[in-house]
Amino acid sequence: MAQCTRRHPASLAVLAVPVLAFLAYSLGVAVTTPTDTRLPLHSAAPTAPDARPFEAIASQPTSMPQQALQSTFWRTDQDFSSTIRVKNGLSVAPLHVTPILYMADGTEYPLRGIDLASGGIAYVSVNDALASAPPAVAQHVSEYGSASLLYFWRTPGVAVASIQVMSSGQSLVFDYPFLPSQTGKAATQTVEGLWWMHDPGTQGFVAATNNTATPRNVTVTASDNSGSPSMSQDLSLASHATHLLSLESLLPGHSRGPDAAGGVQVQFKGQPSDISLAGGLMNPANGFSATMRFVIPGGHAGTPGPMRLASAGVLMGKQPSFMGFPATTRFLPYVVLRNTGAVSLPVLATVYKASGPAEGVALHVPALAAFESRRISMRPLLDSAGLAGFDGAITLAFSWQGRWGDLVAAVGSVDQSGNYVFEVSPTIAHQTWAKESPFWVVGNGDDTMFSLWNSGRTAEDVSATFTFGSSSGRYTLPIHLTPGETQTIDMAQLIAKQQPDADGDTTPPGPNEGSAMFSGAQGPRQQINLVVSTGQYNAQMGTCCEGCICCYGVVSLDLLADPTECPTLEVCYMSAKENMSDGTQNDVTGSASWRSGNTSIATVSGGTVNAYTPGNTSIGTSIEDQEAGQVCGTLLVCNFNQFANSAALNVCGFTLGPKDTLYAQTCDALTDNSQVFTATNITSGCSVDASQSSCSFTGGQYPGDPTGTAEVHPDGMSYNFGNGLGPQCTASYTAGPPDASNNGGVFSLTMNLKFYSTSSAVSQTVSGTVVCPSN
Repeated sequence: MAQCTRRHPASLAVLAVPVLAFLAYSLGVAVTTPTDTRLPLHSAAPTAPDARPFEAIASQPTSMPQQALQSTFWRTDQDFSSTIRVKNGLSVAPLHVTPILYMADGTEYPLRGIDLASGGIAYVSVNDALASAPPAVAQHVSEYGSASLLYFWRTPGVAVASIQVMSSGQSLVFDYPFLPSQTGKAATQTVEGLWWMHDPGTQGFVAATNNTATPRNVTVTASDNSGSPSMSQDLSLASHATHLLSLESLLPGHSRGPDAAGGVQVQFKGQPSDISLAGGLMNPANGFSATMRFVIPGGHAGTPGPMRLASAGVLMGKQPSFMGFPATTRFLPYVVLRNTGAVSLPVLATVYKASGPAEGVALHVPALAAFESRRISMRPLLDSAGLAGFDGAITLAFSWQGRWGDLVAAVGSVDQSGNYVFEVSPTIAHQTWAKESPFWVVGNGDDTMFSLWNSGRTAEDVSATFTFGSSSGRYTLPIHLTPGETQTIDMAQLIAKQQPDADGDTTPPGPNEGSAMFSGAQGPRQQINLVVSTGQYNAQMGTCCEGCICCYGVVSLDLLADPTECPTLEVCYMSAKENMSDGTQNDVTGSASWRSGNTSIATVSGGTVNAYTPGNTSIGTSIEDQEAGQVCGTLLVCNFNQFANSAALNVCGFTLGPKDTLYAQTCDALTDNSQVFTATNITSGCSVDASQSSCSFTGGQYPGDPTGTAEVHPDGMSYNFGNGLGPQCTASYTAGPPDASNNGGVFSLTMNLKFYSTSSAVSQTVSGTVVCPSN
């Protein structure tokens, strides 16, 4: 049986998307958007919904920015068929997605757009698209290439997708994720992969795609068990071009023994996402297939510390009859490890039984030498751990001191024939928010299993929420996990039970598909210790597909200022909102950290801004929360990252005080250095002696305005600000006692303010009232 592979990491090392020039044509591509039924993953590719061979891409008018899911690998040689599977992760809006195919030489082929309802899923047949290619593309059609997905939304990371590459005749399956666009430091990038021989007939391949608009040079080097390099191949990739290499060409004459393993190193200059990689291992004779895993050594910043990878739900021995395997099928776990570093790496391997509270049992694994790759002999290790004859599922964990990417691991299980392969790619075990599975399928021989492992030292209450038929239905299952416990959910069995949940909802019967979220009982933002793996399999067809797990989280932080200009001595307000991966927003104004670039102009706390003196400052906010992404590809972990944003704040007007205040009432744009001001009431004294007024400058705000001059006049004040409105002016007034003519009451106060620009003088008159106490 061919294995399942993992879906993609959202948020990690892929390419910064270039601006794509659309061709003036589009395929009438085979698209289905199932509701109550689904397209079986093992079936023939879908057929076109109508007879139109192609049509022009209709523009999608929108004010939102264009987002992209970047290239992943497809192939149609031999009897492989490739199918794009895409899900709208938004819970708040529909989404229009445009697939773009790229031939091996980089020729671009935009397909007809797909309209996805909220939570909707659709499929696109690459084979059908190539068969209907218009003449300009047909002459470039190749047997392999890459693909991207474009959509418009205010933030990235709201669509998830993969390409399933399957040979039903040979029982071979690979599943490659689309990855969100991401930029990073432009430098020499190094990506490390792992290959291993299941049997003498195992073959391997590596595909490299240039995701940029300019040519890129890539060097691919393979190494043996000891890390000794065999040979390198230098590739020159045109824009969006893909090159497919056989492992045999990289390792001529390499050993095909059961212990053979080694590395694949890929180097290029640019940003981490400029090149995407896909690889696989397969034996067409017996149906064995497994995905080649890649990591970025040291690609995750941070201080070295304790690291732990875990694979939850690895099959062992005989499996339950409802899974549909032949009665004689027995599974044995496999583990292949590679040290990507130049120093020895001690690794602690631990096995946990499923079903019930579990105490981990250490497995003796000698330290990995520098750059060493090793196939672990699991039978004696499991026997020594008391698991001889065990039937069911186990969780395997691997701990070391260092950084993510120091260890590349291939973990799964395979039966005695080599045909049934369940890959369970390990992920970093640490405390996270909720995790999601974008795709599950049941019916027509297909089934989906989820394995959940509590990696912590305290019990966890998990809420498993399943959506059905593109979010048309919902079912919630509470799960209690003791420390170290693993539980498995079989979707076909869950649906067959028809047991109502706490809200009285039941699982719809019949063929179905949907998504799943696994969160703490308090909601998706609760931090829990939970490792989740998923596999979609069909025992009749001998196929299995491992799925990526998505990290529910933040894609960006918005800082909203109301207004962006604040009058002196007033209070203004700002808010911070996180954009979540499901399209919702979360107000974090009260919990975010706030700062002002110049506290003499304005201070900020909890989004409340106090303006003091005229000028410009930057108001910033930041918060550390879980980043949305997908755990697979080169990503091992749901990251907690700092999200930040800032806005420029203009504090307008100036202060006349201390007893009386004159300030700008509004922050309209200045014209010829002028502004309208309003005088506040004077509540003590009845007369104003303007001759006692004074004005002093505290320094210029712009170059050339270090000082200013002031004139005091009986009817007010005039100010010479030099080149521009820069210095701040403060003045104090002394109010005399009530005179005989005003025995209490109110009278008007008028002052003339005169501003001098470089070209002219502008006068403004401001008025207020003076409240006089009675004698």
